[in-house]
Amino acid sequence: MYAFLLAAALTTPQAETATILKAIDNICGDTWCEGDFSFRFHKVTLDTAQNSTRVLFTMSIPYPTEIDSSTIILKQKFDVSCDVAGYSTFAAIMDRNDQLNWDFYTSLTDCIQKLEGRLSRVNRPL
Repeated sequence: MYAFLLAAALTTPQAETATILKAIDNICGDTWCEGDFSFRFHKVTLDTAQNSTRVLFTMSIPYPTEIDSSTIILKQKFDVSCDVAGYSTFAAIMDRNDQLNWDFYTSLTDCIQKLEGRLSRVNRPL
């Protein structure tokens, strides 16, 4: 009985989205997070009606600015999201080893790279 309840608890939508969020966060250190931006992933929403997944996160980037004749480093934060079409279930997003499906990963990467390109132009170094 306990094993059944544990298995049921692990397959709830909240547990599934938490697992997806953790997989995104884990891969970040080897991919997007090596660049100029820092990332903090907050939420994953699966939308079966639209057959898409929304990933909500914060991107931040340091930039120098001058205040009172001194250069200081500020951090600009952007609350953003990526909508990844064609993926709306745990099984479509995750492989058997609780890692991101390659096609989902590349779609998310494309979105993040577009955001990096746009947001890196917001504040330019002195």
